[in-house]
Amino acid sequence: MTLAYLAEQLAKTGRHEEARRRTKESLEFFRRLADQPDASATSHREYAWQLVTTPVTELQDPVVATRHAQKA
Repeated sequence: MTLAYLAEQLAKTGRHEEARRRTKESLEFFRRLADQPDASATSHREYAWQLVTTPVTELQDPVVATRHAQKA
C-alpha cells in the first residue's frame, strides 16, 4: 500500500490529521524523485498527479504540478 493510498483511506474515514501527515510524507517522496537532475518523465508525472489529486486540499499545488507535468 502506498502512502498516497493510505492517506486517501485515512481521509475517507475521518482521520484527517493522520491523512495530512501521510500526504506530506508521500508528496515529499515524490518531490525528491522529481527533483533529481535525471528524473524520468514518470517521476514528474507522478508528482504532478499527486499534487492535484491529494485528498488534503490545502496541500494541493496546481502551479507546481503544471511545471512538472510539462517536464513529463
